[in-house]
Amino acid sequence: MALLALLPACGSGPTTPVGSPATSGTSPAVTTNAAEPSAAAAADGPCALLAAAEVSEVIGAHDGGRSAGDAQDSACSWTATESLASVLVGIGAPGTAPDGTLPESDFANTQPGPNGIRLATGPGIVAEFAIGNRACQLHLTGKGESETATVVRLVGLIRDRQK
Repeated sequence: MALLALLPACGSGPTTPVGSPATSGTSPAVTTNAAEPSAAAAADGPCALLAAAEVSEVIGAHDGGRSAGDAQDSACSWTATESLASVLVGIGAPGTAPDGTLPESDFANTQPGPNGIRLATGPGIVAEFAIGNRACQLHLTGKGESETATVVRLVGLIRDRQK
């Protein structure tokens, strides 16, 4: 549940930088080329939306992903094992983006991105996006703010898998 406070578009509360692991569960470092998750895997939550290898391409070896939340409003955070880099995916509860319209952003510096994605920077880069009527976010920290193409690519993968 601690990660849900990090997802202003997927819930409510102040924005906090991502980078520390969740307090529940432990996972070994992941460096394998796991198979690409299927659309059916989306039912298992945000941690199933990106393959371990896809996350490794972005942040290197990581903890395997740690989930938080419930089936309505959930998140998954992958933290690099040798740096402060992390990826956080948050899938908001149904109705948080009525008719696919994102709510007002909690971030001060936003700009429109491709494919209906709203981008914010500092710290790291945040992509706010809708999947159906759910407001969602992807945070990438510790990799610099020049990772827009990477974030947009990951959002596309997530959208294809979470229907």
